[in-house]
Amino acid sequence: MSKIWHFLRTGAVYAGMIMSLTAAAEASGAVQRVEARPSTIRPAVGLSGLGMAVHLKHMQVTPEQVERFKKAGLKHVRVDITWNATEKVKGEYDWSYYDQRLAVIAAAGIQPILMLGYSNDLYIDNEGQHVPPRTPEQIEAFTKWAVAATQYFAKYNPIMEIWNEPDIMPFWAPKPDVHEYLAMAKPTCKAMREAVPNATILNGGFAYIPNRIHFDGQVYMRTLMADRAFMDCIDAVAFHPYRSVRPETILDDMPFYEELADEAAAAGGAVRRPFVVTEVGYTSFLPKDRPRINDSLKAAYITRLAAVAMMQGFPLLTIYNWRDYGNNMLDKEHRFGVLDFDSNDKPAARALQTLHATLGDMKLERRLEAPKDTFLLLMQGADGSRTVMAWHATGRIDMIFAAEAPVETVTMLGKQRLWKPDDGKITRRLDGKPVYIQLGSGPLPEFQFGEADLD
Repeated sequence: MSKIWHFLRTGAVYAGMIMSLTAAAEASGAVQRVEARPSTIRPAVGLSGLGMAVHLKHMQVTPEQVERFKKAGLKHVRVDITWNATEKVKGEYDWSYYDQRLAVIAAAGIQPILMLGYSNDLYIDNEGQHVPPRTPEQIEAFTKWAVAATQYFAKYNPIMEIWNEPDIMPFWAPKPDVHEYLAMAKPTCKAMREAVPNATILNGGFAYIPNRIHFDGQVYMRTLMADRAFMDCIDAVAFHPYRSVRPETILDDMPFYEELADEAAAAGGAVRRPFVVTEVGYTSFLPKDRPRINDSLKAAYITRLAAVAMMQGFPLLTIYNWRDYGNNMLDKEHRFGVLDFDSNDKPAARALQTLHATLGDMKLERRLEAPKDTFLLLMQGADGSRTVMAWHATGRIDMIFAAEAPVETVTMLGKQRLWKPDDGKITRRLDGKPVYIQLGSGPLPEFQFGEADLD
C-alpha cells in the first residue's frame, strides 16, 4: 500500500507541477524555447571532452603525474573546492592549497572543473554532514565565497560547478529539496556571472537519474530545468549517470532525458541547455548482491564510456576516478580508480592510454550499420586515415570483411596485431573489449556478421 501511495502522491505532485508551469508559461506567451546567452560548452566531436575526477588529498599533483593524465588523453580534471577549507575566518579566503596544484594542472594545458560546495561551520551547524546554506545570511556568505573563487581561479579558465549531487541526502542533509537548491544556486550563479561574465557555469550534477516511473527524480530535474532564471545563467546541465551495467545503456536512456528537458524548458519558458557528465565510473569491488565488475571488464566499460560520449555528442564526460582510495575489496568507494592505491596503472588506465594513442584527435565520422549490440565506430583523422573501433556489447559475434593484404589492429590494452586474410577475407570474433582496426585512407570494406553468441 505504501508503494502505491508513494506512486500516486509523487505522480500528483509531478502532474500538478507541470500543469502549473504550463499554465504560467501559456499566460506569459512563453511556451517555446527562449533565446539566451549561448552556451560556452561546445559539442565534443572527437575525444576532446574526456576528463577525470580526482580528490587532491588522495594524490600528489606533480608535473610527472599530470603527464600521466595527458598520456591517457584527459583534457579536463575535476576537483572539489570546499568552502570549509578555504574560509576559516569570516570574509577571509585562502586559496593557496588549491592554487599550487591547479597551477601545475593548468600549465600542462588541462582545463580544471571546479566543484564549489559543502558546508561551513562558521555559518552552519552542520554536525559533520553536508548541510547546505538555507537562511538568507548563509546563502549570502556562500555566494560571496563562490564569487571570490570564480574571480580568483578565472586565470585557469575553469568550468565551475555549483555544489555536488544536491538531489541526494549525503550531499544535501537532511533531505534534498530542489526549491532550496534553486534558492541558493540562483543568486550564486547570478553573482558569479556578473563578476566573471565569460565564466563557464554548471548546476550541481544530478546523482538521482530517474527512469519513466521514478517520479521523485523527474520532479527534481524538471523543476530545475524549467527555471528560466537559472537556466539562463548556466551553460549546461550536469548529471552523473552511474550504473553497474554496460555503458551503452546510457544511449538507451538519453531519449527520455532529452524529452524531459524539452518538456521542462517549454513549460517554464526556459532555455534548453545541453547535458554534460561531470561524474561517472565503475568500481571493481566485491559486491554481495550482484556480479562483480573485475578490473578487465572495468577497462572495457571505461573505454566504451568514451565511445558512448562521442556517439551521444556529450560536450564533456568526466570519469570517476583517478586513483583507488584503498585496498579494501569490500568497499566500493575504494575501487573506482584507474590507478591502484599505489598509483600503478590498472587495465583501465592502459585502455585509456591506448584509446588516446590509437585515435588521438580523430573525429567520429559515423556509426556503421551492424546487428543489435554490435558497435562499429568509423573514426577519421585529419590526413584522411580511418580507424574502426569495434566491439559487441552483450556477448560475441563474428565479423567478416574482404581483404587482400594483412590489416593492422590494436587491442584494447595496446597490443598490435596483424590480421591476415584467408582466401580473400578476414574473420574475427568481436567481444566486449574494443579493438581498433586501422584501414588507412583506402576504400571502406563491407562488414558482414555471423550469429551473435550472447552472454
